[in-house]
Amino acid sequence: MKYFVLRNNIVGRVLELLKYDDKFLKLAALRFVRACVGVKDDFLNRHFVKKDHLTPVFALFVANHPKDNLISSAIIDLVEYIRIEPLITQNRHVKRSGRPLLDRPPRG
Repeated sequence: MKYFVLRNNIVGRVLELLKYDDKFLKLAALRFVRACVGVKDDFLNRHFVKKDHLTPVFALFVANHPKDNLISSAIIDLVEYIRIEPLITQNRHVKRSGRPLLDRPPRG
C-alpha cells in the first residue's frame, strides 16, 4: 500500500483538494496527511520532506489565519503531533519550511 501511494503520487493529488472552497474536502485532505504522518514510517516521512508536501498545509493555515475554525484546529493538531512525536525528519522540515509562512504578518 505504501508503494502504491508513493508511486502514484496520491499524497500530491489529495493535497490538491486544499485548493477547493469546500471545507469538508480540505478536512478530508488534512485527515489523510495526519494519517500518513501517524504511520511513523521513515521512508514516507522522507518522501513528505522531499516532495515538500507540508507547504500547502501551511499556506492553508496562513490563508485561514484570522478565522478560528475546524480547519485551523486540524492544522494545529497536525503540527503539534509532529512536534511531540519523535519524527526527526518531519520536525526539521516543519521548522525549515513552515517558519517563513507562519512568521508573515496576517493579511487583512
